[in-house]
Amino acid sequence: MYSVQNPYVAVVAWLLVAMSLLLLCVFTAGCNADVDKSHEGNAGGATVQMRSPPKTSRHLPSEIPQLPSAQVPARKSEADTALPPPSTEALARADKLVAFANAASLALASGKYAQTDVLAAYTEYYLAEWQLAKHPRVDNEADALLARRLKPPTGLFSVEQEKQLAVFVKAMDKAIADMRSAYRSLEAYVKDTSIRDDGVRGRQLGERILGAHAAYIAARDGWIHIVETASGPAEELLLRDHPLRRQIQAASRIFAVHRRVTQVLALPQPDMGELARLQEDLEAGIEEGGKPPFRAKPSVERTYRHFLREASSYKEAIARGIAEGFHGDVREEMNRAALSCRTSYNEFVRVANE
Repeated sequence: MYSVQNPYVAVVAWLLVAMSLLLLCVFTAGCNADVDKSHEGNAGGATVQMRSPPKTSRHLPSEIPQLPSAQVPARKSEADTALPPPSTEALARADKLVAFANAASLALASGKYAQTDVLAAYTEYYLAEWQLAKHPRVDNEADALLARRLKPPTGLFSVEQEKQLAVFVKAMDKAIADMRSAYRSLEAYVKDTSIRDDGVRGRQLGERILGAHAAYIAARDGWIHIVETASGPAEELLLRDHPLRRQIQAASRIFAVHRRVTQVLALPQPDMGELARLQEDLEAGIEEGGKPPFRAKPSVERTYRHFLREASSYKEAIARGIAEGFHGDVREEMNRAALSCRTSYNEFVRVANE
């Protein structure tokens, strides 16, 4: 989106820096979570040698796209012309709301929040193969900083909404603590080769981890729903006079599909029908963004067209997953496509602001 100081200058620096952090988290499956190959796994009395788990990391979550600067005078629609111009106070509040949503989105894709999907993926692999990776590194100081980024500035939401957001954050933190505790217990169980219980305790702990993960997803989605319900109209307000309004809204739709696909694939049994519908939504967003006219310089349009091509690659990865199943190779393909999609959008923003 854009800054309060200048409503047509995109704030992209933090997102570009975050790319390397998110890439590290996704492709190393959770912040330096190495596999300890020296331990033997407890598989109901059978002894198996530890090895690296398959490439099953969840694909990259997406932030809200940034707003590029205006390159040509805006052309208002009839509906926009009929509306009174927003007040300075309304624009400032909308800007703060969208900035908070952007920062919170990055927080939810980082650190302890990103580790939830990693632990769930490791657990699912353990329940299938009786092999367990080491717990990702925990940074309590970084965790505390991330949690503070989910607390909105006073006045952006109603008192009741602030209470609901706080309840969801508390529920997320409890679920994360439960996952970590159960995973540590599972690690101890795996190392103790003296236990002979046909894997009963391992399955119990695995189900406890996945249950806590489901609770985390529910709390996170409830939190996101409140924030997106408020930030959506704020984004509309900020975009009212922007010459690339349609293209930016199409990008928002594309990244919204990224987020929803992430949520669906985090479930134990992903709904293929829902994924097919999301693929159609993604295709519609790509088509909408590609329609003429493009009210900016040719150099800006070229970068946006490149972004749409990367979005098409992500769509093709979804189609492959629906056809073949979302195995490790497909998920890595989705990771790469999602990363390229966001990187190309950042390049579009950069060129648009030159």
